[in-house]
Amino acid sequence: MSPAQTAPRPLASVVINNYNYGRFLAEAIESALSQTYLPLEVVVVDDGSTDNSVAVMDSYDGRIVDVRQENGGMASAINAGFHACHGDIVVFLDSDDLLLPNAVAEAAEQLSNPKVAKVHWPMREFDSTGKDTGVLVPKHQLPEGDVRDLVIEKGPMPGNGSPTSGNAWARWFLHSVLPMPEKELKQHADAYLNTLVCLAGQLRKISEPRGRYRVHGGNDYASEPMLERLRRNFQMYHYRCRLLSAHLRASGTIVDPVMWKKGDLSPYGHLVRRFSTMQMIALLVPAGAKFIIVDDGDYGEGKLIADRSSVRFPPTSPDGKGLPSGDEAISFLEHMRSDGAGFIVFVKPALHWLAKCDGLWQHLESRYPCEAATDLLVAFNLRETRIAR
Repeated sequence: MSPAQTAPRPLASVVINNYNYGRFLAEAIESALSQTYLPLEVVVVDDGSTDNSVAVMDSYDGRIVDVRQENGGMASAINAGFHACHGDIVVFLDSDDLLLPNAVAEAAEQLSNPKVAKVHWPMREFDSTGKDTGVLVPKHQLPEGDVRDLVIEKGPMPGNGSPTSGNAWARWFLHSVLPMPEKELKQHADAYLNTLVCLAGQLRKISEPRGRYRVHGGNDYASEPMLERLRRNFQMYHYRCRLLSAHLRASGTIVDPVMWKKGDLSPYGHLVRRFSTMQMIALLVPAGAKFIIVDDGDYGEGKLIADRSSVRFPPTSPDGKGLPSGDEAISFLEHMRSDGAGFIVFVKPALHWLAKCDGLWQHLESRYPCEAATDLLVAFNLRETRIAR
């Protein structure tokens, strides 16, 4: 055999970061210990939990590297985990998520190329009962190859990858950027790594899901209302622009982050549109009220704004072939109004409903006051009725 064939395989590390997820921690540890790849170590960092997490860790004595610290946030836990691990391949696993058995093995194969800094994959979403929801996280296509020139031109968004548990990192890259700032990154530490890896080396993707992303109602991000998630995305986008431009400048590449934010069709323009729309709805619809949103599915499922309930307008006709007829739309509208909906809000990109759904505009305009009409939304107050003509 040649030396290449007899050389030992590099060590891989799965670093589990945990804070008060003792009810999920054992499953995460088992998914790490069940990896088909060897050699492998499992490091568990407990970030000052006050639940039963420490007892769960004690039950794996001798099978895991045990790290315990006072609560410092996500970046602090990742820094501590990286310091404690020794793998040339590193996966940071959130303790409420799971890895599929072949995740590390498939990532290791691609990371054997010294030009590859990260391998990422989508994850299947599942709920607190373990049921698969049918949703992939993330929903967008993962980038692959050398994206350095693309992020220099367009900013950090084109390099967006998977959340924390959907990535395997080359140690040489992590060594170049860790420890990361802990004060600024108590949340969203994965955004820091996903931003800088685009400058360091190539990205590779595994097309099929190699992990499971748990949505259980207590997630730090996924369980927040849409408006709060957009607020955090907005803040993080500005942070990522500063981070990216600073690292480029340090390597001799001067960029103007303002250029990344120009244009309604840019990633930043898309974020601004969605965030501004949700802010306007929060101002229009009082706390405790219910509203109908017509959004063509652009805002997904789940809660939109804290202290307000919402219902989505059916996106298609009953046969699934297009917009419902005017009569069907009006019937749904009036049914939801009788069920307590106080407002209906049409948001971009669904403003076309008002022109294409026969009779809907006339029905609304003749009966209900229009509270707002902008290029982002049109809203009617269903709690008040016009005097019949």
